[in-house]
Amino acid sequence: MRIRALCCGLAAGLALAAAPSASAHRIHSALTEVRPNENTGELEIVHRVFFHDLEVALIESGMDDEAPPLGEIWLDSADRYVRDRFAIGIDGASLQLDYVGAEVDGQFAWIYYVTPMPDEYDGVTIDNRLLIDAFPDQANMTNVIRGETVRTILQVPGRRGSGRVDFPDR
Repeated sequence: MRIRALCCGLAAGLALAAAPSASAHRIHSALTEVRPNENTGELEIVHRVFFHDLEVALIESGMDDEAPPLGEIWLDSADRYVRDRFAIGIDGASLQLDYVGAEVDGQFAWIYYVTPMPDEYDGVTIDNRLLIDAFPDQANMTNVIRGETVRTILQVPGRRGSGRVDFPDR
């Protein structure tokens, strides 16, 4: 009887250890790319965020929780939300972004912006506060691409605010 109880206890322990933890939670993260498009003469800004995280943030910022994803209310809310939480500057001058749109692909939402590409620039400043109001552990990585060079700004808890990357020797 003692061996049977021990085996049942061991089996239950192994089953619990093998099951995903109820308290486990994936990291809240987003990726932004800033890339020149030589064909259009524009700087393209693409935000990739987890759709569910974005929806939580949109609702917390005042969007009706019954708004259908990618409907007019949802798209307008996503644009306002991003504009209030993402800024880019080139050599000290703020850029005005034009909203292109958004789409959902699986678990991700993609939000697109463009702005006229500056003729010359050496430094890019990014303030990426997407989702940090909804998720204090949010980590945002912004890749700024120029030619073959990629520079990354990482904004994580304890390291918020604007970040700058430089492209010297160009």
